[in-house]
Amino acid sequence: MSLITGVGFSTNRNPQQAGMEAAQNALADAGIETPDFVFLFATVGYKQEPVLHAVLEATGNAPLSGCSGEGIIFSGEVHETNFGVLVTVVKSDEISFTNAYAVGMSENAEAMGKEIADQLQHHKADDAVSLLVFGDGLTLNFDGMMRGLMYQCSSLDAIPVMGGTASDDWSFSATYQYYNDKVFKDGAVATLICGEAEMYNASRHGCVPISEELTVTKSVENRILEIDGRSALEVIDEYLTTEEKEGEWSATNVYLAIGVRAPEFMEKYDDYLIRFMPMRDQEAVYVPAEIAEGTKFYMTRRDHEKIAAGNQRLAEQMQQGLKGRVPRFMLQIECIGRGKVIFEDSEKQQLLKDMQQAVCPDAKWFGLYTYGEFGPVGGVNSFHNYSLVLTAIM
Repeated sequence: MSLITGVGFSTNRNPQQAGMEAAQNALADAGIETPDFVFLFATVGYKQEPVLHAVLEATGNAPLSGCSGEGIIFSGEVHETNFGVLVTVVKSDEISFTNAYAVGMSENAEAMGKEIADQLQHHKADDAVSLLVFGDGLTLNFDGMMRGLMYQCSSLDAIPVMGGTASDDWSFSATYQYYNDKVFKDGAVATLICGEAEMYNASRHGCVPISEELTVTKSVENRILEIDGRSALEVIDEYLTTEEKEGEWSATNVYLAIGVRAPEFMEKYDDYLIRFMPMRDQEAVYVPAEIAEGTKFYMTRRDHEKIAAGNQRLAEQMQQGLKGRVPRFMLQIECIGRGKVIFEDSEKQQLLKDMQQAVCPDAKWFGLYTYGEFGPVGGVNSFHNYSLVLTAIM
């Protein structure tokens, strides 16, 4: 089986030069002149279109999927900067990559997902390995999107869904998705991977509970209006410090999150599924997945020690799944809340290197800091926050 992969990056501040350099470096790393498919991650200091067009020019207008992020991740390094471009090129005679996109997440996430499904027709693919999805990090409704993506499939978990949400520089102003020559917002791009390949993934988060058990008593899709019969905003504010109450929500929500008790089939994952609260209005807080009335949860905060210990357990789990094999490529999707806002740069870089070395030092790594992460747990397609999700294609 042949799958050639190359990864290249650039931190040049000129968008055209950054896109060109990253693409050319990726092609050189792969030892090829033209790829079959391209993945692009870029941070938001750039005007997005010039970066994309430069990558397309360098790669012969190969099909492309990707999104914006707060930082880029690759072998042994992470760059959390407004000026970073990461390109991954692939070429294979036995594995195919087919992409599609749609917009309208905020208006009707399920309809948007159906539009992508109708384009990909993945329910007919008997050799599907995975769907790699990147969605808008500010308007995501994961559950609605999944109902649409899988509406023609036998179940919501018929095909493993990997990926995550686009992010920006903590401004929560706009995130971007890429499909071929298009840059867009409020949508998703999905890539169907088919062929004689195997996928293995694992995930961990780094949050601990800080409250007694709470209950959602009023919600509408992914908006939480009441907790324990009281205003959700009032309840959440009780778990903020004085400084956090006086500051901007965008600077506060990085520390505080909702921890929904995980079902029994996720016992090897963690006790809680974390839900980030990217936005709030005068009545409610928003989370990227639907929260039903009656849902039991805890308020949580991130914990340094749990993140470090979780990385070690994650590496051990990946080692077991790889069984000594070197993956064709490794995708690392990590929450923006596990980066420089909580770790010093040297500590963050060391955690990354230790984890990558423990999993597989010879693999080609590419990744992104996101506002949310996708990855199945116990065979169930799941949404994660404050998490690290690793995916190996072998």
